[in-house]
Amino acid sequence: IPSPRFYRAKLDADRIYWGVEEVAVLADGDVEVPFDCDLKPGHYRHNEKALPEPCFEPLSREKKRDTPEVPLFERALKKIAEYLDGGEIVDFYSGVGAISIPLSKKISVAILVESDSSAIQFAKQTIDELGLKNYTVRTETAEAALSEIQKNRIIIVDPPRAGLHKNITAELLKTSPRRIIYLSCDIASQARDTALLLPKYNIIYNELYNFFPRTPHIESLIIMDAKKS
Repeated sequence: IPSPRFYRAKLDADRIYWGVEEVAVLADGDVEVPFDCDLKPGHYRHNEKALPEPCFEPLSREKKRDTPEVPLFERALKKIAEYLDGGEIVDFYSGVGAISIPLSKKISVAILVESDSSAIQFAKQTIDELGLKNYTVRTETAEAALSEIQKNRIIIVDPPRAGLHKNITAELLKTSPRRIIYLSCDIASQARDTALLLPKYNIIYNELYNFFPRTPHIESLIIMDAKKS
């Protein structure tokens, strides 16, 4: 019998589900997930990158005044969308395209860069299914795709906890693309990277998100514009 903190759900046991750090696989193939989450079938996380929509939200949100009316990841996406203007973007560390694909209506050209081949296959599949002819993908590390950093583009980065590769930071400083949208799962490495970029950039927005309740992890969104010369 599952513990009181969990309920049973028929899920794909080899996938990690959005917003859930603790997932227990039961003997019969079922999975235990936290009781205060409502599963949205078909949405899952793969290799620590979310598909366009979260698959959990609080069941009891109507009882909690401090609970947002929309899932936090969707809230972050909406904020990012406010800083897209229909131009070209490069989505470094894109994973399955969790950021750039849902915002396709605000993007004219998108290049997704991701070193994880399985994640990029999910991105390709979604791009094909949605018919996004203006989207391309590169299966390589961010630091191997420095040529994609161009002055007229908005750069989106969502790196692992280690933060930006030093060559990415150096190229951003050299080229000064007009805007950087930096979503981070480690505020310490993000603070380090941001401090290095400040000689060429101004911070125009910052917000913290608790994407993973009951864990110590906090996500941070920083948006920076290139300083006018």
